[in-house]
Amino acid sequence: MAVFEQHTTLSRQYPLPYATVFNAVPQVVQHLGHRLQYADPNQGIVRFSTGISLTTWGENLTAQIAPVDPQQSATAVQLTSSGALPTLIAQGRRNRKVINAFFDELDRALQWQQGAPGQG
Repeated sequence: MAVFEQHTTLSRQYPLPYATVFNAVPQVVQHLGHRLQYADPNQGIVRFSTGISLTTWGENLTAQIAPVDPQQSATAVQLTSSGALPTLIAQGRRNRKVINAFFDELDRALQWQQGAPGQG
């Protein structure tokens, strides 16, 4: 882990169709209190941001959602987070915290659909 890591990317796969996963992502963003900026199901992209707090200027996040196979029986979600200002020494740790909270909530939102997700 780099001390000055500014961008962090993590991913997960879900054994669910693309549309099911894509439609859950903006709902999770709003449930977490983040600001939805852009969602395009044709491109498989959702952009959102966190708010400013006492410890951060916020994060900008981009989710890339794509089918894993031609039958669309599984879907991958790749989430990249970067600080709104590239000056925080511990930004990498903060990025992972925000990404993991997002995936935890997405896991819960999709859990009733079908078994546990695979982590990547």
